[in-house]
Amino acid sequence: MTSYAVVRSLLLATAMMVGSGVTSLMPAVDTKPTPVLKDADPKARMKSLVAEALKSGDLWTAIQADAYASQKLGVRSTGILGNSEIIGDPLLAFPSRIAGHHQRGDQVIVVAGQRIHRLAPDGRPLTVSQVIPFVPHATAVSADGTFVALAERQRAPTWALKVMVRNLTSGADVFSATLPLVVSDFIHGDIHIAADGSAVMIGVLNDDGEAGPRTAVLRAGGKHVMIPGYYRPVAIAADGAWGIAEPASNLVGEDRHWALLHGGTVLTCRSVAVGSGVAALIALEERGSVQVVGRDGIRTALPLPRALGASARVLSAGEWLVVASGWPKESAGEVDLLGNPVAAAESYTSWFYRWSDLAAGAATAQPALTVPGVPAVSTLTPNTVFVGAETAVRVVDLTQAKPEAKPLMTAVGGVRWIEPLHGRVLLWLRDGKYQVIDESGTDLWNGVATNGVQVYDPSFATIHQDDGTITWVRLSATAAERINARVTLPASDYELELDRYHRRLVAARSRSEWVEFDPATGKAVKVPGIRPLRPQVVRCGPGTAISAFSVQWARLVPRLAPPAVEDPASRWNPLDAWRVNGTLVVLDHHGQVHVAGRKRGTYQTLGSVDHPSMFAQTAMGDLMITSGENVGKARLAAGPILATEGVGIGQLAVPLAEGPWRVKNLFFVPPRGGSLMWDTVRCGFVPARLRSPPPPATGMLVVTDSLVFDLDPAVGKQLGAIDKAGLRDASDDE
Repeated sequence: MTSYAVVRSLLLATAMMVGSGVTSLMPAVDTKPTPVLKDADPKARMKSLVAEALKSGDLWTAIQADAYASQKLGVRSTGILGNSEIIGDPLLAFPSRIAGHHQRGDQVIVVAGQRIHRLAPDGRPLTVSQVIPFVPHATAVSADGTFVALAERQRAPTWALKVMVRNLTSGADVFSATLPLVVSDFIHGDIHIAADGSAVMIGVLNDDGEAGPRTAVLRAGGKHVMIPGYYRPVAIAADGAWGIAEPASNLVGEDRHWALLHGGTVLTCRSVAVGSGVAALIALEERGSVQVVGRDGIRTALPLPRALGASARVLSAGEWLVVASGWPKESAGEVDLLGNPVAAAESYTSWFYRWSDLAAGAATAQPALTVPGVPAVSTLTPNTVFVGAETAVRVVDLTQAKPEAKPLMTAVGGVRWIEPLHGRVLLWLRDGKYQVIDESGTDLWNGVATNGVQVYDPSFATIHQDDGTITWVRLSATAAERINARVTLPASDYELELDRYHRRLVAARSRSEWVEFDPATGKAVKVPGIRPLRPQVVRCGPGTAISAFSVQWARLVPRLAPPAVEDPASRWNPLDAWRVNGTLVVLDHHGQVHVAGRKRGTYQTLGSVDHPSMFAQTAMGDLMITSGENVGKARLAAGPILATEGVGIGQLAVPLAEGPWRVKNLFFVPPRGGSLMWDTVRCGFVPARLRSPPPPATGMLVVTDSLVFDLDPAVGKQLGAIDKAGLRDASDDE
């Protein structure tokens, strides 16, 4: 007797009898992966990629290539799944939750489930995906996109940190290693990989306070170590010669510092920036200068045009180091004829150095570009830097052979600070003013905010005043499309959060005390006749990686995508699916319930369920949404609506029927066929679940984390392997 989770694990990791011989259900790692090709004829390339993917057991990449050819190139679909229906958009979608995505030039590397996918920013798959031996919790990719690090926090048979590094070009594994962990440890923040893939640095925290912050360093050659007192790493050098991480004091202190760990010594820093194999820092005790850390850990003073100010910092922008001088001090004791202090002759200045020049010899390096003003690096591309001086904001495009600062826009006040967020740029101005612009310089909002501005995503922000008032703002280049709505909260300790997946605004201080607002108007929402359920807020922060995409479970969504979409299926992440009288109903990972509209291919959102588990039914056969304990939380009622009171709510639910396909976990019996189990060898992925709704439905629903397949019986037979081991009969829940 095994649970559904065990059966799914068997499909992922064990071998069983398939056909006439013993075949591994998870294909071996391909040590000779298909190279990324750039054919002159994109149609021919997509056609050949479909064939390559199907041959190698990568059904998902074949579906993506076919969808790209159809949507972007106007090629008629090859009908990979016959008469089956693919519900949702396959482009930028993946069968399992995304563990990490990394944009390196014209290539996006996505780690989802037990596969590494590589695609172009427009969703075009570049090559057949690579299989990996475990599902990682964190990932890192080297600056040139050659090496990927995969890290998993294991709990069985013992708590351990498992790491593997792979060369994406050759497909060969560089090294793998394991370090013991304390019970309740978890990977904290981003992990980092050396430029040559020879070392990985991982921060660790503990949920139960059984161990303090630590940083793990694992090497291809040499000793693996766990360094106590440091967490949230920033960089690791080749062979682990040196690393940069945050000290544990940052967990409680107001000032944020970094530590250079090298040769048994620690250097505390107030600012750090990392290039390919080298780094630059401003030491806490040497604030007036910048030091460059070479590949061997030796520090060299960088000759600067002048000493740095108290607020100086260093930034990395692609292949460039940007040194921000900081605000100069006023001349001590000097006043003008009216008695006003005389400002220093120097201004806030940004100096641009090539990382390659610094690696070759920092002692003689000179800035290739000098721009007066405060700098900030774009969140969309590392090759764009904004610089603000007085009311002038300029932009530096570092992809040019000879970069220069070009005028971008004129701010409504003097620039104090620049903060790029979610593909927008927040300007901190003098006299309590703020301004939000897009990266082309267009004004999206400006005004006074005595207590600051918070930008939630490309479309929304809140304006905070000292008297506690909060204004919800919709950002727009068109004044008529902007909104400025006062948000009234029950108490000052309510926190506003925006669900970027479905555009719902929630103010809450506990699971039972919350208010929902309509982000389009900023007004509180009340649904007559239905007790609203608190939505599960999805936090999709930008992290430290620069990318044009944000992650929504198993999908990449362009950061500048519109705030609302007409069809939820284009962005959903299904958790379960069913048909009621032939109408498709989909439960999303984020709690939303969708039903097919009258128009084919469109869906409407009925509402939200807090932390759902799956579909089930009442004793009378009504469709239910249940919790992890199989307790009914909501019911699909006539209308259709989501009823959260009445029959079945709060009671144990009845599992959905096996249906015409006799579905049981990941086993099924197609009409006029024998007992099969999902064939991972042929498909290359394991679905979240299978469902067989009652007639008039005829197909089997294959639910993945981004798409739903309504399988035609003929195709269903091709995607199954004969269950010769009799695992179906041993898959009942205990």
